Amino acid sequence: MLLDHIILHTNASINKPIKVLLMDRHGSHMDPDFIIKATASNIHPYPFPGHLTYVLQPLDVGVFQPYKHWHKKAVQHAMRNLNLDYNIASFMRDLTEIRAETFKKGTIHYAF
Repeated sequence: MLLDHIILHTNASINKPIKVLLMDRHGSHMDPDFIIKATASNIHPYPFPGHLTYVLQPLDVGVFQPYKHWHKKAVQHAMRNLNLDYNIASFMRDLTEIRAETFKKGTIHYAF
């Protein structure tokens, strides 16, 4: 379950600072068991208003557009170096640099 993954990787617990989980209003996200488990782990689910997710999702443009840019740069670099078969192994090789260029504090802050 995705919530278990979030709890594990954010070290969420009642003794840790509150975490806010931004999400859409998909039925599985509004399930009472999901909300109870999240709240018990000090994660507060915050659903976006209906039919406005595309407007309010801060990471869509502010972060993932630069991510796509740096991914494209990595593919172009590989092609220039005759790595014509850009595959999952190539992507995994480049992922650390793509993430480092994308997920900078300023980029994330600007997205919000």
